Amino acid sequence: MYPKYCIVLLQKKQIAKKSRLSGAAHFSGVSVGGPQFSSFYSDPPPFDLDYYVALHNRVYSLGPLNFLGAHLSVPSLLTLSLWRSLLTGYSDEVVCDFLEFGWPISYDYRGFLPSSDFRNHKGALDFPSPVDSYLLTEIALGSVCGPFVSNPFSVPFAVSPLNPVLKPDTTERRFILDLSWPEGSSVNDGISKDFYLGGPVSLTYPTVDDIADRIVQLGLRCLLFKRDLKHVYRQLPVDPFDYPLLGYSWRDRLFFNVRLPMGLRSAAMACQRVKNGVCFMLLQAGCDILSYLDDFIGISVPHTAYDHYSFSGSLLQALGLQESFVRLVCHLLKLLA
Repeated sequence: MYPKYCIVLLQKKQIAKKSRLSGAAHFSGVSVGGPQFSSFYSDPPPFDLDYYVALHNRVYSLGPLNFLGAHLSVPSLLTLSLWRSLLTGYSDEVVCDFLEFGWPISYDYRGFLPSSDFRNHKGALDFPSPVDSYLLTEIALGSVCGPFVSNPFSVPFAVSPLNPVLKPDTTERRFILDLSWPEGSSVNDGISKDFYLGGPVSLTYPTVDDIADRIVQLGLRCLLFKRDLKHVYRQLPVDPFDYPLLGYSWRDRLFFNVRLPMGLRSAAMACQRVKNGVCFMLLQAGCDILSYLDDFIGISVPHTAYDHYSFSGSLLQALGLQESFVRLVCHLLKLLA
């Protein structure tokens, strides 16, 4: 019999109240919105831009990082009480703090300040319409804050180029913030590959061989399934302390990310640690599932496969993680090729 949480879908927490701006809002002498917008951004943003700037200012004043200092919860759709309950005693329980207070990007502020480049890459310049659509969607989802006519912060604002790239076998584009540009003085150059917040990174990622080994262990007639998270990076909040490092420019306006962007050196590590926590919860309920890239891969004997598949989806929903149902049918032959 599964624990009670396996079959009860908990109600998601409400995110911070959103309000629409009327005309131009001003804070710290910085003009936001109003008639300065290009015609494309004539509608005011769907939430108060001042909120995220004020959140950064408060965290920055108390420093050094939100989970260590201010302890201000950031907007999220995640059911944090359930995360904390199910990860009690887990070896990486600090993940819950990062989900509530934002993931630090682990930039070394003791070193250089990153250079800014207001020029976007060719993939953005040649296809402006997809960029416009992307920004409108991200702003509406609360993943991006903007547009601003100038630096909204009281500290330096790093601007990195956008680099949309086509996804394999589709006409969709993956939007990457090139935080490795310019080489030698980029945001990523200030983030260690081997250490996170001063501690060594010892994370290992499952491989296709690990999946193959599980299939061999369970034997003939075992069934495979997957659960695919939708834009998983964009479901994980950033520590407000680091907002000024995640900026970019488009149509002469400035924006910054409040969720982990693709292109950030520490984002894959953060994502894997979150998904490892979910795998721990599933294992506690008797579901042995691997986290592989963006997916959860399940390998089960026939009489438990459907239950494991159903329960894993219910748990993701209860935790507040969003699935990509368009990609829910797994192309396993391609995966194992």
